[in-house]
Amino acid sequence: MVKINILRAFVNQDGEFGNPTGIVIDERQKLNSIDRQKIASKLRYTDTVFINNLEPVNISFFNPQQETKFAGDALISTSYFINDVLGKEVWSLNCKGGKVKTWKEKELTWIESDLKGSPSWNHLQLDDPVTVEKITMKEALKFEHSMVWAWIDKEKGVIRSRTFLPDWGTLEDQGNGSGSMQLARVLKRRIEIHQGKGSVIYASPAGKNSARVGGRVGVDRLSF
Repeated sequence: MVKINILRAFVNQDGEFGNPTGIVIDERQKLNSIDRQKIASKLRYTDTVFINNLEPVNISFFNPQQETKFAGDALISTSYFINDVLGKEVWSLNCKGGKVKTWKEKELTWIESDLKGSPSWNHLQLDDPVTVEKITMKEALKFEHSMVWAWIDKEKGVIRSRTFLPDWGTLEDQGNGSGSMQLARVLKRRIEIHQGKGSVIYASPAGKNSARVGGRVGVDRLSF
């Protein structure tokens, strides 16, 4: 029996919506890459996390199709899981995408990272939020790992977005952390993103090729 913990990154203030991540503690490395891929493919979350070590923290990500280097929402959920659920203070997470800083600010969990290891998202700006919302699931099939967005309030930095990645095994992502980091760096400002059905993401640039992303985390199931 594999014990899978399920958390949702980027929930709103009421703990609703967000993007689910499965988290498996596998410090003894009982699961090989084939086993891990089978679990991730069965869960069909955008990413499933396998904790290889807790001191120092080292993690691996698998999407429904393959192992990946970096996943913003999964890093947020993992940081929260280790800090708030396991009660182990953590300030950095190591993954194939590099070393990721993490911290808490009130109810928000944050990460900061160089973007070199993050996925190569396509960003498509539309004229208004209504156009973003009207994209159908049939239309979504034509996108390739794309974050589609429009300003809700440009002066305040509030954005409406949806992310489609059928080519990576998920039709619509409810919490695109790495894409939000990239967008904040391109826009050169702090932004608040309303993603998918109701997720809320905060992101800001943090250097030449780095950015931060933060959000609230909800817990659906704990099994350790």
